[in-house]
Amino acid sequence: MTHPSTPTLDKMSGIKADSQKIGDFLEWLFNAERFHLSKYFYHYYSADCDCHGHYDCKGDSNNCAHPDKHDGTLVSVNISIEKLLAKYFDINLDEVEKEKRLILDTLRKNKSNQ
Repeated sequence: MTHPSTPTLDKMSGIKADSQKIGDFLEWLFNAERFHLSKYFYHYYSADCDCHGHYDCKGDSNNCAHPDKHDGTLVSVNISIEKLLAKYFDINLDEVEKEKRLILDTLRKNKSNQ
């Protein structure tokens, strides 16, 4: 039986212990201690900017990039612990899903060939 290549899942396996510890801490922090993540809301001051003051600019970011200019306003960050950990450990969750499906497809194919 051949095993498909799963580099992203392999990477996840290698960081499992660290990820679990950090995830447990974040879950405790958010649930038991009722902490919330927030970040500064950045305003863009360039006359050429079509971002209209939004942090996640979809316009020409070359005209909007002033990451050091904010007015002190904090906005809530709504991100799951899973996505936060994936971002921290540089794990592409879309690739994880593809590799999981590849494993399932391989198992189904091998089972039907028996």
